[in-house]
Amino acid sequence: MKIRLITSPSCPYCSAMKKYLNSNNVEFEEINILEDDELRDSLSNLTLPQVEVDGKITIVGFNKTSVDELIKHIN
Repeated sequence: MKIRLITSPSCPYCSAMKKYLNSNNVEFEEINILEDDELRDSLSNLTLPQVEVDGKITIVGFNKTSVDELIKHIN
């Protein structure tokens, strides 16, 4: 399962998501939306953070319940 976390450096929810994923030992690749114009242009929803699992956006924003469900499927 490949997880990408789409973030922005100034987003407090992005920081919270990274911290939460790290505290639960979830491996992910972080993508800074400010450094990827193509990705930013392709997103239909610019609410951050966004969690992409195997190429599909599965979580938009920092929703602990949704993240916990994702973690259950990983472990």
